[in-house]
Amino acid sequence: MNPHEYDAYYGLGIYHYYAAQLPTMIKPLSFLLGLKGDKVKGLEELRLAKDKGTYLKDDAAFFLNEIYVGFEKKYSEGIQLSTELMNKYPTNPSFYSMLCWAHDGLEQYQRSSEILENLLQKNNIQYVNQHAKAKIYFQLGYSYHLQKKYDSARMNYNKAEIIFNSTQRNKSQLYYYMGLSEEKSGKKEEAVKYFQRVLNCEELYGFQKAAEKKIQELQKKN
Repeated sequence: MNPHEYDAYYGLGIYHYYAAQLPTMIKPLSFLLGLKGDKVKGLEELRLAKDKGTYLKDDAAFFLNEIYVGFEKKYSEGIQLSTELMNKYPTNPSFYSMLCWAHDGLEQYQRSSEILENLLQKNNIQYVNQHAKAKIYFQLGYSYHLQKKYDSARMNYNKAEIIFNSTQRNKSQLYYYMGLSEEKSGKKEEAVKYFQRVLNCEELYGFQKAAEKKIQELQKKN
């Protein structure tokens, strides 16, 4: 491959990084292609595509940002890259969201909530669908939860719930964190109700098991 065809490093970078992250899932494909996972190499290739690519540089930046914040816990790098993408695409809420997850990672919770509040006040934001907007309300509620501002958390969780109800999306994560906020507010009975709602949802990321544990803990305290 011509080393100057930098866009090609985008696909290679994704493969090498995620093959190293998920070896059991990628193993059959790895055997067929004769490739192995390599996190360091994958990151280098994505950076190369981001810095020198022609058509896929922004795609590379997006994946690199997801990796920084979601896997590598390189929150400062995530803030820098999210800000660059947000400034380039100011109507895309995904980059505001990722920026705030990075701030949360650095325990800069107030900054996170300020960004999300300002985002929700903008009239030109292009949400893919209403579900995407509900996720912003949920993230804002979670940010207030981390600040121990449980009334503000509850208010934004409720806004997210209204939208989720209209889209028929899985609400187990939302109900679980609504239960946590009620518990932290000292409203144990309300907390149990939300944790029980989690049990009525389809299983998602282990929230049902966590909710069952919370119900047992709260019932023992009564």
